[in-house]
Amino acid sequence: MASPFSRTMRSLKTDSFRASLIGMTVALILLSAWSAWFFMAKVTLYKISRKAYVKADETVVAAFPRKDSRRARETRQNRVVAEFSSKMMGNIRSGQRAMLYLDGDIGKKTGPILAIVKNVNTRQGKGKGVVELLTLTDADSPLRIRHGLSGQVKIETDYVSPAVLVMRASGLFADTPALSVSPQ
Repeated sequence: MASPFSRTMRSLKTDSFRASLIGMTVALILLSAWSAWFFMAKVTLYKISRKAYVKADETVVAAFPRKDSRRARETRQNRVVAEFSSKMMGNIRSGQRAMLYLDGDIGKKTGPILAIVKNVNTRQGKGKGVVELLTLTDADSPLRIRHGLSGQVKIETDYVSPAVLVMRASGLFADTPALSVSPQ
């Protein structure tokens, strides 16, 4: 007696799982690449100042780069003072990279200006701290940064992976202050 499902059985025997296997392999490769990025990529965290002021006129400094010690490289430096809230001062240290964004037309012309943290003062009153920075601009640049200009400063404070950012947002890596017991 012939099977009523002979065509179905024949089609099942000839059917292969090659397309499903290829699809699963591609999905696994994409998932592996995303997981590697999620746990190993570095995201820069910044602290942004309330306000920043250019405090001193520029000075020209000559430095000899290590690669080509025969030629001096001249840079202009300006002293900048930036105000931060006291909560933000914990991760700011001397030597960190920063970017100065000036207000007004001069800020549009210059764009972000590279700076280095020189001094950190956390003993200011009223819940604020002051950070002193030095700008680093090329001596050949026609734009001059003058005393009295204002703007904002972004200081690079940390490099973390996207996984750490997600865990901090969920509360798993929250910075919790130590518990203190008050006498009664």
